[in-house]
Amino acid sequence: LHLPLAEYLLPRYGRKILCVGTDYLFPRESNRIMGDLLSEVGGRILGEYYLPFDAQKDSFSDVIREAKSLNADVIFSTVVGPGIVALYDAYASEGIDPGLMPIASLTTNEVHLQEMWFEPSPGHIICAPYFEAVRSVRNQSFVSSYHKRFGSGRPADTCAEAAYFTVFFFARALER
Repeated sequence: LHLPLAEYLLPRYGRKILCVGTDYLFPRESNRIMGDLLSEVGGRILGEYYLPFDAQKDSFSDVIREAKSLNADVIFSTVVGPGIVALYDAYASEGIDPGLMPIASLTTNEVHLQEMWFEPSPGHIICAPYFEAVRSVRNQSFVSSYHKRFGSGRPADTCAEAAYFTVFFFARALER
């Protein structure tokens, strides 16, 4: 994570990060680590905001306005669940250019993009651990099987992929 942070994010966007996450352990720990990494390369966290799992667009609008007032370079998101769509909707409503202050998210994936009321502007940074759109024989086989079993209306996402491989590994362990 240190190399991409130092070589990709900071030179392109800046060193002032505002963190927003859902109020539980993963976002708090991710933001602590982000703070450690930023301090090593001369960056800083301007603020940390933790919202409930069911937070609505208005709550995220307050955070987005705060990011603007603090002149943040990047909004680092560890928001999960329905709050992801609310965050991006609040962001879009503020009319911010993602090329100037993107949302950099560890948790946004294709399912969330599908649920948004608008097409997100290019410029946001997403590093979810799995994307259905990855073109490989194995992934296309997984996606085909997933859609055959569960329907094609919803993309296979990080949770589906993780559930698949953990059950797969468990089955292999039982075989042994």
